[in-house]
Amino acid sequence: GAAAVRDAPASLQALGPCQRSVGRGSESAVVNAAAGGRCEVRAHAVLRGLFLVHDFVTEEEEAALLQWMDGQQPGWRLRHFNGPALGMRWGATTDLRRRSVTLGAPMPPPLLALTARMRTLPVPSPLAGFEANEANALRYVRAEGHFLGPHCDDRQLSGDTLVNLSLAGEATMTYAHDRDGSRPPVRVRLPRRSLQIQTEDVRFNHTHGIAAEDLPELRVSVTFRRAKLTQ
Repeated sequence: GAAAVRDAPASLQALGPCQRSVGRGSESAVVNAAAGGRCEVRAHAVLRGLFLVHDFVTEEEEAALLQWMDGQQPGWRLRHFNGPALGMRWGATTDLRRRSVTLGAPMPPPLLALTARMRTLPVPSPLAGFEANEANALRYVRAEGHFLGPHCDDRQLSGDTLVNLSLAGEATMTYAHDRDGSRPPVRVRLPRRSLQIQTEDVRFNHTHGIAAEDLPELRVSVTFRRAKLTQ
């Protein structure tokens, strides 16, 4: 079931746009981070529709998010969908067997704050109007044999855009064309605290996965979707 939402620190409920601090002391100022490299949106050179944003959250925000998730109830639970990992979820509920998506509980404030920041990303970000109604977190522990099996999120129910935040460690994701086996797989490095955006061709025509050997000792990912409600 969905995790019960506990109160989150105020710092996670109003994250604001991507920013960086400059100067020191009383002369410090906050400016748009895109100009300084942080939160720059980079289109992948080969995979059409794939974008990567380095340092989408700060180290302090990352630590607060991880602590907040660890405090949710009923907590991390082992699941085996697309490979073993510990998971929790929020928002809309998707039933692939019944081909249905129901509204579910509202998204918690920290996740809403993250999606609000996503909408402030500069061009060429495709997230200007992105309103997530579902999210799930996965905790991968390499020593436990966890991995993400190759798959494509449901093409009808899971929406046109997938957004994934990488926390706690860096990983390498492998993409393979789902309709043309002659194309070589493409490996994409996902730095710690980065945001990955899947749209268009890479969203619908490629599988993605992370082999156990391409995981760090610990990785936590949070995936955001605009699931298509059926009722």
